[in-house]
Amino acid sequence: MLNEFERLKNELSVLYPDVTDIELTEMTDNLIKFFTVGIKNIYKTKNIMTSVSISSEIPNDKDLMN
Repeated sequence: MLNEFERLKNELSVLYPDVTDIELTEMTDNLIKFFTVGIKNIYKTKNIMTSVSISSEIPNDKDLMN
């Protein structure tokens, strides 16, 4: 992960040449956190949607009685 952090930091330094090293580190950290939170939320939403679709396929108790 450190290698990816440094690669992302280098890319940001090209895009923002007047930014200090401390600011680049903070920007890189924030960018990684942003995408990590986004991916976790997407994963949770997919799991919720999967569990909802599975539970909606299970018949009601009343349907089993007939």
